[in-house]
Amino acid sequence: MNKGNNEKEISTKKKAPNENSTNPTTTSNGKSTLAVILKEIIKEKIMQEETLSVNIFTSFTFLGVISAWLFSLTKLHDTEHGIYGSASIVIWSYLTALVSLGCILLLKNMTDPNYMFSGTTSVAGFLTIFLMIWVVTLNLKYFKNINMNVVPEQYYDISGWTYFLIIIQSSFVFLTLDSSAPKTDDEHERKNALSIISTFNNIIIFLSSILVLIQQIILEKFSVDVL
Repeated sequence: MNKGNNEKEISTKKKAPNENSTNPTTTSNGKSTLAVILKEIIKEKIMQEETLSVNIFTSFTFLGVISAWLFSLTKLHDTEHGIYGSASIVIWSYLTALVSLGCILLLKNMTDPNYMFSGTTSVAGFLTIFLMIWVVTLNLKYFKNINMNVVPEQYYDISGWTYFLIIIQSSFVFLTLDSSAPKTDDEHERKNALSIISTFNNIIIFLSSILVLIQQIILEKFSVDVL
């Protein structure tokens, strides 16, 4: 009797599945190998599309800031009605750059949720956006004055330098855009280079802010009132 029971117990143990065995189609954390592979493929695809999108938006950003600077040198004006002129060009150019730069920061944040709150690149990007918004606001507020050329000549000189500095600081922002790139053997030199660029960019952002403030003072105190 005992012998029969022992044989049944041995048979049951042989048939029982091994609870500690691992399914060859799953990883150690229980995820399907196929799911992991698909996730990596999708991630790689998103990274490729992000790079392409960032390059496109970078081109539009530079198109905007360079157009604003070049056309500010032409001093194109509508002295009768103020419908077109420097203000119109700056508004459209900087709006293009603003949308593009904003899209770049959003794309970077989508792939790296901590991007906007880490490093100095995102801070410089936001400060550049702030300066562009400030410039656009001034040109909207004094739209006719600028287009009709009823502002002091010094305004155009200062605005030209301002737009030129914004081009430089935008370039520095894009140079440090991939500061979160994978570490390499030259990581120390790369960090030093990024630190130097960021320091220069902070100085340029400060100078740009001063120049925009001077533009605002000139427009508020010395421009001629128009209907």
